[in-house]
Amino acid sequence: MKKIFIAAALALVFVVPACKKKNPAPVDPPVVVPAEKPVLQNIAQIQAGGSSSYFILQDGSLWAAGDNGWGQLGKKTGVVENPKPLFITDQVSKISIGISHTFILKKDGTVWSTGRNSWGELGGGDLDRRAELQKVNSDVKDIGAGYWQSFVIKNDGTLWGTGANTFGQLGDGTTTDRNGFVKLMDDVLQLGAGENTTFVIKKDNSLWGTGFNQYGELGTGDNKNVSSFIKLMDGVKKVSSKEYLTLILKADNSLWATGKNNYGQFGNGTTTGSNVPVKIMDGVLDMAAGAFALVLKQDNSAWITGNNEMGQLGTGDINPISTPVKLMDQVKSIAAGTLFCMVLKNNGEVYGVGDNRSGQLGQGTTTNSHKAIKLF
Repeated sequence: MKKIFIAAALALVFVVPACKKKNPAPVDPPVVVPAEKPVLQNIAQIQAGGSSSYFILQDGSLWAAGDNGWGQLGKKTGVVENPKPLFITDQVSKISIGISHTFILKKDGTVWSTGRNSWGELGGGDLDRRAELQKVNSDVKDIGAGYWQSFVIKNDGTLWGTGANTFGQLGDGTTTDRNGFVKLMDDVLQLGAGENTTFVIKKDNSLWGTGFNQYGELGTGDNKNVSSFIKLMDGVKKVSSKEYLTLILKADNSLWATGKNNYGQFGNGTTTGSNVPVKIMDGVLDMAAGAFALVLKQDNSAWITGNNEMGQLGTGDINPISTPVKLMDQVKSIAAGTLFCMVLKNNGEVYGVGDNRSGQLGQGTTTNSHKAIKLF
């Protein structure tokens, strides 16, 4: 009897664990928290509009954030402020932004537009505002959007324009607005459309301008508006114009400014404007005009001067400056909106500073920044 009891006990000891192994209690799977990644990666180009920002990734996809009140982001969002980047389209080569409309050049040479169209600036043959991209041209190698006028350079070097022409900014010899593209000039290399002023660089590197000139932004030596393109200067490789300020980069890498200087945007220590180009500095690689001047030097340092009402100079306050201060080192490219700016660094990081009331800094908020912050 004792042997039977011991045998039964041993059997129980071995049977119970075997039963547990066959029918284990349910266990919740471990929670895997993915590593947080930036919204955008591999950014190849940055561009800034009045109150919106645009990012072209290395795969050609276009993303945008900020003001969409006129549909200028190219996507129906239903809200004005869009503080996080939205995917817009793909196969993008270049983008150019007016104050409330956008032009996109795709890799196949087609041009697409969206946004405000009160003066025909979208180039579609009407005055209808659009919140989605519409194809308006083809066989194009470059684009340029002014505040309310737009231009394309075709592959044959011809310049075509559309939109507002109140001050002669289309350069066709009239002040008649256009809602479709009209041919303006031959042998054009590059564009630099400003507020109500337009600049082109021809293939011989000569600079030509037309339009509004009441602050001397054409650099002609007077303040008379012009309705046909006139030659302004030789040996020019880039021009940027916004907020009645014109910045001219010459072939010898010297930077010149003309027009409005009420906040010290010339960076020459004064607030006196000029109707002829004034030399500012040497050793410049690139520049961008806003209500301030943003400059990229050949040592890849970014410098800034002028209006600072939204903290866009990155100094931590809102006081204007009339002598350039360094914003950042190791910069690859720059972009200037009206009251904010962005830089793309050599390591692929993007920083922004200034006005963010429409969420154009792309960080999910509408809080302005008085110091440069990492965006992506």
